[in-house]
Amino acid sequence: MKNGKTSSVRLTRAFALALATILATIGWRAIASSDAGWVKHAITKSVRNVSLPEKQSKVVYLATDVVNYTNAGVFVSTDSGATFKNVTGALPERVVKDIAVHPSNVKMAYVALMNSGVYRTTNQGTSWKAMNLGLTVQQATALFLNPIAPSTLFLGIKGGSVFRSTNGGGTWTKVGTVTGDVSAITADPKNKKVYYLGTNKRAVYKSIDSGVTWVQKTVGLAGATANSITSIIVDPLNTANVYLAMSKNGVFKSTDGGESWVQKKIGLKNIKVNDLVLYKKTPSILYAATDGTGVFKSTNSADTWTQFDKLNLTELKILGIGLDQLTGKHLFAGTANAVFDYTLTAP
Repeated sequence: MKNGKTSSVRLTRAFALALATILATIGWRAIASSDAGWVKHAITKSVRNVSLPEKQSKVVYLATDVVNYTNAGVFVSTDSGATFKNVTGALPERVVKDIAVHPSNVKMAYVALMNSGVYRTTNQGTSWKAMNLGLTVQQATALFLNPIAPSTLFLGIKGGSVFRSTNGGGTWTKVGTVTGDVSAITADPKNKKVYYLGTNKRAVYKSIDSGVTWVQKTVGLAGATANSITSIIVDPLNTANVYLAMSKNGVFKSTDGGESWVQKKIGLKNIKVNDLVLYKKTPSILYAATDGTGVFKSTNSADTWTQFDKLNLTELKILGIGLDQLTGKHLFAGTANAVFDYTLTAP
């Protein structure tokens, strides 16, 4: 147990059986014995990207961004995270800056590589194909596939260039340049013309014409230090609500479609937030991945935060986080040395 000591207690058989029954009832996922809490999978290092296709609960994709580590790259699980397989294969490098999975075709995924552009698999990583036609530079920083228009993708390139593909990555067209490297991209889940992006220079942009033009939205962000926007998400039930996470300033929320922002850090013990995820069926529920204090949860649309269960979470610097959107009951956290998963009884 982290930050504490456990005592050895001899259990009677009856008590052990009763304890096991209780643990099963409240939804803990066991590993080896009757340990509760997070389950650790020490399969690779620097798991910064965790992606689950929205319409199923079995397939999980992981991607790393570590340099000079052999067992890195892209991993896939087809059993809800019980086991993972390295599917990096013939990818030219193992530093993956982002990953995007098709919402309904779980065998199709795209990766953005640090120096090699975009690659796509249509067979769950058995093979990969370069999708770089039209890219003048291949130093990728962020990638997004629109779930309501899956043939449309946006790509950030080092230096602030923004590229768009409307044919599944077959060709790319430059649609803009922003301040800093693009670090996060998302879309309005009800309007396929509306997009948001963030950069590593605290800049947030919005497009209402499918990415043709981008307008910076900074009201309320002036007090934030110059740091990276690590995640942007939009409430699918009320798309005026937009959330962003920052690497040094916690979580911000907009209730007017990004026109203005308010910091939401009550209860956050650490305002260094590396990732943010929202449960789309109940969007008042959010999870934040912090840089040193584990996972935090909000059940009131980010107004307040509480620390999520740390039991067995032996690494508290969370690089990336993912949630099973079909049921809301399976949470994944990527760290520097492993990926952890947690089975919830409720979202």
